Amino acid sequence: MNKTISKKAMLPALLATIGLTACGGGSGDSGNSTESLQGSVSKGLVVGGQVDILTSANGELLAQATTNSNGVFTVELDAMPDVIFVRVTAASDGSTMMQCDWSECGATNSQDEDSNNNGVIDFGEWQQVDESFELTGWITAEQARQQSFSINPFTHAAAQQFSSAPSGSALDDAYADIQSTFSLYSRPDQIQVQDVADSSLDTAQLQDQLMAASVLRVYAPQSSSVEEALQAVTESNQAVTDISMTDVTNIVLQAVMTQASNDDYADMTASLTEANNEASEQENRLSNSDLPMLPPLQ
Repeated sequence: MNKTISKKAMLPALLATIGLTACGGGSGDSGNSTESLQGSVSKGLVVGGQVDILTSANGELLAQATTNSNGVFTVELDAMPDVIFVRVTAASDGSTMMQCDWSECGATNSQDEDSNNNGVIDFGEWQQVDESFELTGWITAEQARQQSFSINPFTHAAAQQFSSAPSGSALDDAYADIQSTFSLYSRPDQIQVQDVADSSLDTAQLQDQLMAASVLRVYAPQSSSVEEALQAVTESNQAVTDISMTDVTNIVLQAVMTQASNDDYADMTASLTEANNEASEQENRLSNSDLPMLPPLQ
């Protein structure tokens, strides 16, 4: 399956500008030094998502931004606490779009992109994001200053472990545990978003991105939408590190195996299969090769 997606054609009005508003001291405060931070949003690539930077989940709004055509945003902060809370939501005008990085992401509507006209949002196609969409994460000031940070389903699931703002060390420990549990190439807050239809993608980062996306399916296997899956994560008491690695890799394998003609995805299938088999031995579960035959993809 080889899809070429023109984001400029899809979202001409949206991509004309990136909204950026700093909240805090007035423009005349020339003595205030500001910090410029960059981040990305992934479930998969989210275009036109509203990003709020806060002191806590219910705290002071420090800055706002909008993700661009690459799922990236930039904010300027007058003052930065030791940790910040990042919340990503959909624009109220329905302009926020998200690239599917599951094997399929549900039935299409009039605003979605269905390039093969099969009535389903397949891997790599685009869907309109509902207003109930909310993706979150805690980020340390140190991480934000060093490099671009990431908000994704791993950071969203980890955020549920903290009823109040965590210390930087507690957050570092939580992300290190997730990286170790799922054998990620990068820490969850350092996964850089990939356009799954781009031929120049970074396969290591993409594998991490797909692992993060699959976590939602584990939390909510019967969900009919990404929004429902994210809500299930929010309401769950299960820590992300308690999730089965075998379950996660099975879901990722279902997605990447639909891209059999792409050599990068073929290489990733081998890597994921090895990880899946190792996890199944440790967890005493069925590996991907031992699962019942899946129905043919439509």
